[in-house]
Amino acid sequence: MQKSHKKTPKNLANLANLANLESLKNLERQFAEYIEGKRKKFSLSEIGLHSDLRELVGTDLQKSVWRELLNVPYGKVISYEDLAKRVGKPKAVRAVASAVGSNPLCIVIPCHRVLPKSSVSKLIKNATQNSLEKISVGNYSFGSELKAVLLNLELK
Repeated sequence: MQKSHKKTPKNLANLANLANLESLKNLERQFAEYIEGKRKKFSLSEIGLHSDLRELVGTDLQKSVWRELLNVPYGKVISYEDLAKRVGKPKAVRAVASAVGSNPLCIVIPCHRVLPKSSVSKLIKNATQNSLEKISVGNYSFGSELKAVLLNLELK
């Protein structure tokens, strides 16, 4: 009888970097501060990560996309097309969108700030708090409802 060797899913391998108690406590505190509106950016070093995200498991493209997501400010949104340009892959919008979707640390690496191009245009045109109700926020690994909640939190 052969043993089956299952690979650890990439997201679980990435979370192994947060396996010490101090990092987890810092992450919990930072999440609470974010939800309360007191934190605009997560401190990667406090949760055991380097700014180049070398601890995360992913392709070169994925890592470059995740690093660039860290540069999208709180309360701002960009399109997948703009993100593709920012990582030097203007013709690879689908691949960049896929890399966004494989982000192992949602909220910490703010993939929720990326929207379809048409939604970014509508949001800028109708810059009111209720304008999110009228646009498609696009896909989100944890559900479009959560993405809308996070955007509403930040766009207040």
